[in-house]
This record gives sequence, C-alpha cells and structure tokens, in this order.
Amino acid sequence: NLVNRSLSMLKRYRDGIVTAKSDELSAFAAKAADETRALLKQNQLQAALQSIWSLVNRANKYVDETAPFKLAKDPAQAKRLDEVLYNLVETCRILAILLNPFLPGTSAKIFSQLDLNESPDKLSEAVFGKLNSGHKIGEPAPLFPRKEI
Repeated sequence: NLVNRSLSMLKRYRDGIVTAKSDELSAFAAKAADETRALLKQNQLQAALQSIWSLVNRANKYVDETAPFKLAKDPAQAKRLDEVLYNLVETCRILAILLNPFLPGTSAKIFSQLDLNESPDKLSEAVFGKLNSGHKIGEPAPLFPRKEI
C-alpha cells in the first residue's frame, strides 16, 4: 500500500517526475538498511523483516505527519510537496532492495514501477539519495491486487 500510494501521488502531483532531493527519512532508512544487512548475515530472518517493517511503519507515519494530499492543494507548498514525495519514493526504492531476499518478484515489480533498469539484488545500493532529480517513474500498480472471491 505504501508503494502504490507514494508512486501514485508522485504520478498525480508531479507527472511521475522526481524533483527536489530531500533527506528527512535518510537516517531512519540508513538504520533500517544497516540493521537488515547485519541481521541477514546472521541468518536472523524474522528480525531482518521486523527491521524492514519498521521502515514501512516510519514512512506511513511520515505520510500522516506531512499530509502530501493537503500540500498538493496549496501552490505555496510546492517545494515542501516535492521534498515529501522524494522521501517517500526514495524510501520505496530502498524497501525494494531490502525486501529482495524475501520477495524477489515483488522487489522487481517495485523497481519496474520506479522505472529502474538495474536489479534490486544489491544490498549495498540501499543508500538514501540515489534516486536522481528528473527521474521519471513508470506506472504505479498494486503489488498485491485484491482477489475477488
């Protein structure tokens, strides 16, 4: 849900183009990435997933704190909206990398939606700020579509 929501907002409010870089979530993302790498090396898979999930929770809380949908309604908040969207989309990129050992197909889907050509299989790439301004994402789509019964 976080990925779909974040990418959909970037598409809706900025035509899918990453604008201003910002690093508000970088410390939290770095901590989660470092913990995840260390825990994977120790084969502590559940703990690694908990670390990844802490980043998901923080990003969801960030959406609640910053309310990008409200910022989008105020032209005077355009720069702030750009910063918020960057933090969310960059966090999604990092999450794709961290989730790759557990959900490689889903990680690949996230990278595809981000329109990133490389593979999300290098944990060393889980460094905040690698998504460049001007990058255009692909089409957002739910990663886990609802199944009708």
